[in-house]
Amino acid sequence: MQTDLLFRMPRTPFDDLDESAVLTPQDIADRLRVDARSVRRAISRGELVASRACGLRVLAGDAAEWWRGKLVTATVEAASSPRRRSPRRFEKSPERLPLPPRTARS
Repeated sequence: MQTDLLFRMPRTPFDDLDESAVLTPQDIADRLRVDARSVRRAISRGELVASRACGLRVLAGDAAEWWRGKLVTATVEAASSPRRRSPRRFEKSPERLPLPPRTARS
């Protein structure tokens, strides 16, 4: 039973649709809560399969596969390593120079 959990596909925002349902980039963007331009860029990069039939159209199965391909999983090393603090841009010096006196503005 435990092995079944390992091989189960993760749920996607497209699971309620039939795999052959046709979506526009705006439909996909609405489901993912991203801008439609992000979806169109993924199509232009070749990451998301689409066809040109009265505009760009994507099958729900292809959108789900693209979404699964972008999943990020934590590695054991990354989870166990301590967080590094970013270096300070400017170190404060105990011997700071005094500020110049303010002049009156007219």
